[in-house]
Amino acid sequence: MTTSDPPAESPEAIFLAMERAADDFYRAAQRIGVHPFLEFTGLMREYITILRASLRPEEPFAWPGDRVRMETFHAQYLAEKLDCIYGNAFEARPELRAVFVEAFLGRTP
Repeated sequence: MTTSDPPAESPEAIFLAMERAADDFYRAAQRIGVHPFLEFTGLMREYITILRASLRPEEPFAWPGDRVRMETFHAQYLAEKLDCIYGNAFEARPELRAVFVEAFLGRTP
């Protein structure tokens, strides 16, 4: 199996395993006690939510890749999580923001 091959398990079994992993991470992060680190759990859970929403019964199962279906509220939530994790680093240093946006989204025309 290559990294692009879909797993043999059912999507729901995989999502449940991913949720268990996120729960385990959350418990470990709570013990560590660094709130921004705990916020990574929100990113993991949102990833699972977005993947679940992206699957369509009429399509053969495959990890969505470019078929990820996001709504504006997903994007807002992800931005809020990144803000909780990294604070005002991007606001305080506009060059960081520019590098992040370009690396993530590519150059704007």
